[in-house]
Amino acid sequence: MAKLSSPYEVFDIGGGEAVQVRVMSIEKGEIDIHPGYGAEVKTVEALRLHLAHRWIEGRLPYIDVTSGRLRVQLEPMVATIPPEGKLIRITKRGIAPKAFFEVLSLPG
Repeated sequence: MAKLSSPYEVFDIGGGEAVQVRVMSIEKGEIDIHPGYGAEVKTVEALRLHLAHRWIEGRLPYIDVTSGRLRVQLEPMVATIPPEGKLIRITKRGIAPKAFFEVLSLPG
């Protein structure tokens, strides 16, 4: 699997938080992360969601999803994206490593 171009914009929100984004296109690949528990670099799979707008002011207009649970939910939802994009709401429930996500495709 090919590496995604940097800089990376690893997606993370707190438990109970939700974001709503309009996905315009996707890329699959790998990214290098620096886990908080050591100095080593780890290569992980990522799903890059290119967005219509930045999801947080000052951030890049894409997010890199590294959570396996979230990727599995998102991939079928974004397999086909209409020209106007696909509006999605992601809600995180709990705290890693036991966190899970609610993912909804919204009209509009």
